[in-house]
Amino acid sequence: MVFEQTTLNDVQTLAAAEPRRMLVDPGPLVPIAVTAWCLNSNLAPPNGEPMNVTPLRYVSSSTHQQAIWAERNATIERS
Repeated sequence: MVFEQTTLNDVQTLAAAEPRRMLVDPGPLVPIAVTAWCLNSNLAPPNGEPMNVTPLRYVSSSTHQQAIWAERNATIERS
Protein backbone atom coordinates (compact mmCIF):
# COMPACT_ATOMS: atom_id res chain seq x y z
CA MET A 1 0.00 0.00 0.00
CA VAL A 2 1.35 3.43 -0.94
CA PHE A 3 0.39 6.59 0.93
CA GLU A 4 0.78 10.05 -0.61
CA GLN A 5 0.87 13.54 0.84
CA THR A 6 -2.39 15.48 0.57
CA THR A 7 -0.49 18.47 -0.89
CA LEU A 8 2.87 18.99 -2.59
CA ASN A 9 5.03 19.87 0.40
CA ASP A 10 8.52 18.39 -0.15
CA VAL A 11 7.67 15.42 2.11
CA GLN A 12 8.00 11.79 1.05
CA THR A 13 5.46 9.29 -0.13
CA LEU A 14 5.35 6.14 2.01
CA ALA A 15 4.88 2.42 1.34
CA ALA A 16 3.69 -0.02 3.98
CA ALA A 17 6.66 -2.12 5.14
CA GLU A 18 4.64 -5.18 6.12
CA PRO A 19 1.30 -6.68 5.18
CA ARG A 20 -1.52 -5.77 7.49
CA ARG A 21 -5.27 -6.17 7.21
CA MET A 22 -7.64 -3.95 9.15
CA LEU A 23 -11.37 -3.50 9.08
CA VAL A 24 -12.86 -0.21 10.20
CA ASP A 25 -16.45 0.92 10.17
CA PRO A 26 -17.44 3.88 7.98
CA GLY A 27 -17.91 7.11 9.84
CA PRO A 28 -15.46 8.80 12.14
CA LEU A 29 -11.74 8.86 11.36
CA VAL A 30 -9.75 6.05 12.93
CA PRO A 31 -6.01 6.68 13.35
CA ILE A 32 -3.92 3.62 12.45
CA ALA A 33 -0.15 3.29 12.89
CA VAL A 34 1.55 1.50 9.99
CA THR A 35 5.25 0.69 9.72
CA ALA A 36 6.34 2.22 6.41
CA TRP A 37 9.30 2.84 4.10
CA CYS A 38 10.05 6.32 2.76
CA LEU A 39 10.11 6.12 -1.06
CA ASN A 40 12.22 9.17 -1.93
CA SER A 41 15.57 9.82 -0.26
CA ASN A 42 15.63 13.41 -1.58
CA LEU A 43 12.60 14.56 0.42
CA ALA A 44 11.99 15.00 4.13
CA PRO A 45 10.30 12.20 6.08
CA PRO A 46 6.67 12.82 7.04
CA ASN A 47 6.08 14.29 10.46
CA GLY A 48 2.39 13.89 11.19
CA GLU A 49 1.11 15.36 7.91
CA PRO A 50 -2.21 13.96 6.69
CA MET A 51 -1.84 11.36 3.93
CA ASN A 52 -4.09 9.75 1.33
CA VAL A 53 -4.23 6.04 0.56
CA THR A 54 -3.53 5.34 -3.13
CA PRO A 55 -4.47 2.32 -5.26
CA LEU A 56 -0.73 1.64 -5.73
CA ARG A 57 1.28 -1.18 -4.15
CA TYR A 58 5.04 -1.34 -3.64
CA VAL A 59 6.26 -4.93 -3.53
CA SER A 60 9.77 -5.63 -2.24
CA SER A 61 11.65 -8.30 -0.35
CA SER A 62 14.07 -5.69 1.06
CA THR A 63 14.25 -5.34 4.81
CA HIS A 64 15.88 -1.94 5.31
CA GLN A 65 15.42 1.64 4.12
CA GLN A 66 18.67 1.95 2.11
CA ALA A 67 17.75 -1.14 0.07
CA ILE A 68 14.32 0.33 -0.73
CA TRP A 69 15.95 3.53 -2.05
CA ALA A 70 18.50 1.55 -4.09
CA GLU A 71 15.70 -0.61 -5.57
CA ARG A 72 13.62 2.44 -6.44
CA ASN A 73 16.59 4.27 -8.01
CA ALA A 74 17.47 1.21 -10.12
CA THR A 75 13.88 1.04 -11.38
CA ILE A 76 13.92 4.74 -12.34
CA GLU A 77 17.28 4.36 -14.13
CA ARG A 78 15.93 1.43 -16.20
CA SER A 79 12.94 3.44 -17.42
